[in-house]
Amino acid sequence: MAQKLDQLVVRDVALCEAMSDEIKAYLKSNELFWEPDRRRAGGADLPKLTLGGLLLARRRLETLRERLTPEQGRALGRAGRELAFHRSHWHTRYQTKLARDLRGRLDAWAWYLDDCREQGESAAAHYARQVEARVKVDLLLEEGDEVGASRRQLVALDGRLRVDFAPGAFCWEESLAAGFEVGRFWYLWGGLK
Repeated sequence: MAQKLDQLVVRDVALCEAMSDEIKAYLKSNELFWEPDRRRAGGADLPKLTLGGLLLARRRLETLRERLTPEQGRALGRAGRELAFHRSHWHTRYQTKLARDLRGRLDAWAWYLDDCREQGESAAAHYARQVEARVKVDLLLEEGDEVGASRRQLVALDGRLRVDFAPGAFCWEESLAAGFEVGRFWYLWGGLK
């Protein structure tokens, strides 16, 4: 379990570093899913970069801050500063990219809920992995300026989820629970019936 958590930290730090270095190019591009520079340390293992992915990685790292080396802590701090600067300096581009990411995450979450309704237990077994899309939606909504329609769509999707949701233990690694409080992130505290 500790080894898996350490691997998550290394990957999330690498993702934050990649996005710190490449965020300006990312925001100026038309790409939603940014291919990171694979030559960087850890770059070959990184997923494509998005704002939702960056926000989730930063939240997990903040939650696991005590596990970070001083160098990893500095990388996380730099990522936060770069994000704040570019969010402000390239505000319109940032909000446009965020809105596209948000729509995609909402669609992905809706498709997963459709799969659960159609496939039942076989789709529900993947809840802990698939709920990552729902977390990214929350984090993106927090950053967005014009998100009213997305909030309304999310309310409808949450209504669908609540029908089959069973409250319970935190569905991810227990060490992350402190960063995802039960009120706001209620859907991480349990699973599908």
